[in-house]
Amino acid sequence: MKTEQLTPFLIFPENTIVEAMQKIDNNAKGILFVVNENRKLLGVLTDGDIRRWLIKTGELSGVVERVMNHDPKVICHNELATAKEYMTKLTITALPVVNTKGAI
Repeated sequence: MKTEQLTPFLIFPENTIVEAMQKIDNNAKGILFVVNENRKLLGVLTDGDIRRWLIKTGELSGVVERVMNHDPKVICHNELATAKEYMTKLTITALPVVNTKGAI
């Protein structure tokens, strides 16, 4: 995926839940990749994570870092050939691809 295609899926940990909801609505895929300024993957955030957060707390002003999955499933760029099999095994629909430094 090219950088411009990836941008709608990237968010920073200090962004708010409302900002995350807007980005998820715009990308229409139900997931965001939480990164730092160097695009190192810090976690993932799904529409389900947000829904559970809202049911539990009702808090819209929270930040992404409090809601995100801090230990997401990932695959290294050199293992792309096994990505589909891995996703099927885990029953997931999105899988972040990272380099050896953990950058998406």
